Amino acid sequence: MNNSNYPKWTLVAILAIAGILAVLFIGQPSTPSAIQTSSAVQVPQSINLAIGAGLLLLLTAAFTWLFEMFNIDLRGFAQPLSLAISAFVVAELQNIVNVIPAQYDVIVQTVFYVLTLILAPLGFFRLIKTFKETPAEGHLL
Repeated sequence: MNNSNYPKWTLVAILAIAGILAVLFIGQPSTPSAIQTSSAVQVPQSINLAIGAGLLLLLTAAFTWLFEMFNIDLRGFAQPLSLAISAFVVAELQNIVNVIPAQYDVIVQTVFYVLTLILAPLGFFRLIKTFKETPAEGHLL
């Protein structure tokens, strides 16, 4: 293996990202024992997918910027890192929801439904706009 073609900043960037992830995973919140909490409310799958898509978009843009600015090619790490970080963010969101007292379950569930009702049409309209911009051959919208 020729070390002259391997940029040393790539190793530094990978170690920095691994260190940040390690610090994030160390501090897990604990639930207080004096308050009755409920785990009946689950984070909806559509919000999980929106978090994952947003993180993939941000990491891909950040890694592309790193490649353009410093010639550090980490673009292949965007998808696995976004999957890991989105799983972490969703788990932390679920932990926060689990800490909320049981008497507020209906309110939390309503907030998640409203978020889902806002996110679903936005994704649908974006899909329709994409189809209108790039129609398939022989098909017009």
